Amino acid sequence: MSPEARASQFNPFDALTGLGAAINRAGFVGDERIELSEDQFKEINDLLVQLRRNDSVNIIYYDEDQYKEIDDTFIRFDSEKNIIVLTENRVKLSEVIWLKLN
Repeated sequence: MSPEARASQFNPFDALTGLGAAINRAGFVGDERIELSEDQFKEINDLLVQLRRNDSVNIIYYDEDQYKEIDDTFIRFDSEKNIIVLTENRVKLSEVIWLKLN
């Protein structure tokens, strides 16, 4: 049996489930978190107050060590939990760095 054939017999075997994901995660370098100025935060709040149900929005927010950008439909703002409720997502206001009406 050739060395390549011998080695390939072990490829599908993953004795430690999740090991591959853990290795990938360990090598992941996350985005550095951006702190908004008071003016930037006020700008986001001002736009949030103007949003109406079913408005299309673009949001960039911090989630699990990286920034994500989404286009979604605004449903409402939950002021008790400080969460922007969208059709497909829920985003904490404190994690938002960009909010734009499409």
